[in-house]
Amino acid sequence: MLLKCGVFMKKRSFVKDVNTAMVLKDYKEYENNINAVGANAEILVGTKEFAEILGWTKAKLSTKYSRQRDGQKVKDPLPEPIQLLAATPVWTLEQAMNYKKSLSKEE
Repeated sequence: MLLKCGVFMKKRSFVKDVNTAMVLKDYKEYENNINAVGANAEILVGTKEFAEILGWTKAKLSTKYSRQRDGQKVKDPLPEPIQLLAATPVWTLEQAMNYKKSLSKEE
């Protein structure tokens, strides 16, 4: 559902900064929903969606992010989130996909 104020809501997900961003509970719906907000929209993913993209558990991604945030050295550091919403990191889908590609190249 696209609201007049520009917030795209899907399955109880929302973004406060609504310029051209939307949060998708299921990132796989990207192709179907991009037309609803225009070609300049950035798809945002949280920890759960990022973990799904990588084929990891949410706990594994959260642990890696926490260690990295606390200044510990981690192998293959995660990209810097574009925003923290209520202490929850948010990345763009592009960041997540690029990170996945970088991991694939190292294998």
